[in-house]
Amino acid sequence: MDRYTWIAVGLLLFIFGGILLAFFLYLRTAYKQGGWKNVRRDFLIAVIVLAAWALTRVIENHQIESFKKTVESWFK
Repeated sequence: MDRYTWIAVGLLLFIFGGILLAFFLYLRTAYKQGGWKNVRRDFLIAVIVLAAWALTRVIENHQIESFKKTVESWFK
């Protein structure tokens, strides 16, 4: 792999690590405020929000791809 690929992989790992760190700190704060009951509740909230965000991204990308195909068919 060339240099730019390694840089891209490193940046993606850095971003993923940052997201994991933020998730850990979020749950740690929940534990300090109310114990395991709050951690469980906040964990479920965080997972649902992340899943909803990912789902909306998939739906948006599907709509964009559909629009691209439609426009391409007009100009063939």
